[in-house]
Amino acid sequence: MIIGITGSLAAGKDTVAQILEENGFRHISLSQILRDVVASKGGELTTENLTKEGNLLRHKMGDGFLAKRALENVKGDTVISSIRQPGELVQLRKNKHFFLINVDADPRIRWQRLKNRKRPGDPTTMEEMIKIEKKQMKAGGSKDMQLDVVASKADYIINNDGSLSDLQRNVDKVIKKIKKRV
Repeated sequence: MIIGITGSLAAGKDTVAQILEENGFRHISLSQILRDVVASKGGELTTENLTKEGNLLRHKMGDGFLAKRALENVKGDTVISSIRQPGELVQLRKNKHFFLINVDADPRIRWQRLKNRKRPGDPTTMEEMIKIEKKQMKAGGSKDMQLDVVASKADYIINNDGSLSDLQRNVDKVIKKIKKRV
């Protein structure tokens, strides 16, 4: 089974993936694939550079390039996080045991999480975070990020406004539902 995770900045995508890892899933992050590409070119790991490189790769290599790269490494139960483009979703949906979870939280909560995680290249103001999200929601071309389109196609939605234990319970509920479907 493959669980895909999409969602806004600092909504908890990696935390959901970590919870799934603790339950035996292997984790592949499309964002990490992208960070590795940018780093290999000597680029700074900013959200802007990652977005630009992701869009460039999709224009050059095709819409589902990152998903195809991730699928090459799928073995057993796998969680693939940071799905942000419809072409990636098309590639992943070719697997009949693929399910997409959209993780979201209130922007003020996400801003606090973003500040606390202190990841290099993250936005430094809430206004910058919102500006970046608007770009990621509806980008200019079909090969650009379209997080709104991907999120609208989620099989399950997890609201992550609460505590870590609340999130754990919500993930467990969704996994039980998915296992019944498989």
